[in-house]
Amino acid sequence: MNILLIIRAEFACFIILLLLFIYSVTYCRQEDRGRFLRLCLFGLGHVIFDGITVYTVNSLDTVPEMANRVCHIVFYLFALLFCYEFFCYVLYLSFSREFAAKVSRITQAVPVAFLVISPFLRIDYLHGRGTNYSFGPCVFVGYGIAASIFLASALIIVFHFRKLAPNVRASLFPTVMCMLLAVITQIAVPELLFTGVDVTLVTVGTYFAIENPAGRYRERALMDLNTSVKNRNCYDQDVAALKAKYGDGKVSGEVAWVVCDLDELKKINDRHGHLTGDEALRLAACVLRSELKHAYGVYRIGGDEFAAIYLDKPEPLVVSEIKEAKKARDASGTKGGLALRFSMGYAFSAGDRSLVEIIEAADQKMYEDKKARKQADML
Repeated sequence: MNILLIIRAEFACFIILLLLFIYSVTYCRQEDRGRFLRLCLFGLGHVIFDGITVYTVNSLDTVPEMANRVCHIVFYLFALLFCYEFFCYVLYLSFSREFAAKVSRITQAVPVAFLVISPFLRIDYLHGRGTNYSFGPCVFVGYGIAASIFLASALIIVFHFRKLAPNVRASLFPTVMCMLLAVITQIAVPELLFTGVDVTLVTVGTYFAIENPAGRYRERALMDLNTSVKNRNCYDQDVAALKAKYGDGKVSGEVAWVVCDLDELKKINDRHGHLTGDEALRLAACVLRSELKHAYGVYRIGGDEFAAIYLDKPEPLVVSEIKEAKKARDASGTKGGLALRFSMGYAFSAGDRSLVEIIEAADQKMYEDKKARKQADML
């Protein structure tokens, strides 16, 4: 029996997962890197031991029984860890961060429990059509738990389908359906040894859900590359969406508009050069992005103008974050002899103003703040 012919699919899966792992280390976004790295690692571990166990189960006369057993337990454990990591990813996509973190912590006990009980569970080795394969209580428990976790992930995706981003739906839904079909096929034909292909398929689907190349280009088109906040195009789209929602009538719900203007940017450019002016813009954007934490979006809407939109946030929260932004501005000191200076204004509505009135009121408050700051500088 030529083992290489049997594990050729595992070899191809190993190459695919390794490339994805290398990519995730180098290019994956920081917020997604940890989870995708773990998914790739667990997938790689499963595929590697998939190939190893194919060899050990077909070499029962030369491989010690204990070595064979350990390899199979590690093989099942990697499958469990992979399904657990995918389950956590789906949780964070579908529920609040607090709820997802709580459920994922509870679910951590499942792989640990399997690792504890697996040495006491029997593994049988049967001769199938073309290859030997493992069977028995340890196999049932390992595969059964992994399949249950993955089924839970699939159900969450199905029941939260409309809440998921379009690229996530397009990537994960068909992937999960194919995975479920593969699991059923594996149960019906145990010697198929299809699990390495399964985890690779899910990892690739997750890659497209996380990376979303088309979405990345769209994000870049809606981002101000100099300051890393949203740009005027994005601002106009979001304002148009709100106008379509509310029309010329009063804005229902809690909506706040914050406007910010970098003081004397033209003088900065004339005296210190445009590179210094760009640095001042980036510093102001960094302060706004980090302190206006609950804003729906922070935008650069003009040469020296920024805006932030709050939706369904109480006025005290908005006021508090504006104060924090001003504190951060004042605490930033100077950079290259240049102090960070900008003026801010906001307007809030709880059903008593139209969208145009909110924006105009925010602009008026900003100009009042700018005037007050100039008068204070003259004293």
